[in-house]
Amino acid sequence: MVASTLFLAEPAWAAHPMAAWVRSPGVYGNELAKPGKINEKRIDLDTLPQQQGQRPDAQYGTTANYRGVLLRDLIEKYGPPAQVDLVLLHFHNGMIVPLPFRDARAMKRLDPLIALGRSAAADAPYLAEFPPIDRSVEGYADVRQVTFAGNKLVVSERWHPELSAQAIESFSPWQTTSSLTGIEFVEANAYYRQFLPTADVRPGFEIFRHNCQFCHGVNKVGASYGWDYATPLPLHTYRSNPERLYMHIHYRVEYKATWQKMPALKHVTESEAALLWQWMRAASSAPTPAYTPTR
Repeated sequence: MVASTLFLAEPAWAAHPMAAWVRSPGVYGNELAKPGKINEKRIDLDTLPQQQGQRPDAQYGTTANYRGVLLRDLIEKYGPPAQVDLVLLHFHNGMIVPLPFRDARAMKRLDPLIALGRSAAADAPYLAEFPPIDRSVEGYADVRQVTFAGNKLVVSERWHPELSAQAIESFSPWQTTSSLTGIEFVEANAYYRQFLPTADVRPGFEIFRHNCQFCHGVNKVGASYGWDYATPLPLHTYRSNPERLYMHIHYRVEYKATWQKMPALKHVTESEAALLWQWMRAASSAPTPAYTPTR
């Protein structure tokens, strides 16, 4: 990392609180009271070690100088219990991006930084301003603008441990994340069990897990950036058969382009779309399984 001179365009100890908590056991979802958060804390990022210097930013596709706090330092400050192994990154626009934070190789590869300031050059001031992302990309329709307020998560590449090599060519969850609003700790197996009503639709669930979970939820469990698969309209009834779902995912064929705010996932095959449709039908019509940690 190249060191740079630090200039602050904001008070040296401006408040940057971050919510952190452990998911409590219970049933989540539509029309159900969500269980309380366990050990919720608000951690002032300005009290943590500050990193500054030049680093690649996969979201902008450029390299710039950033000042901020490493995600691993925030996690260490919270001190999550030993039984949790997944951190859910909650973003202001409704995205939820999971990270296996105990996987040292994954954390090192992404090197996530919660940036609090950005500088175009090493000798320029660090400003608490991050340009919005508003661009037209081939394969997109009506791309929703991504804006930032207070922070921006910077990762070094488009890779994510849930993505296949083929998927990364057309999609990365880091493309559309906005500002980080909180981090939630869960047991991975218990968390994903909430999305699996029956074992026979597991193949379709795996398609959801590796492609859709970052933006979409089911019955108000999970992300809310894209359409919920169950409410207010079960999406499998709108994509009335697997073929229509495949056309929507792979080619972005729609009656109104202005409805669309997602990339064309060219790596998703017709057979995979059929499995996904079967899972969507089962998940949207069955009660949401409880979040039940093993310990």
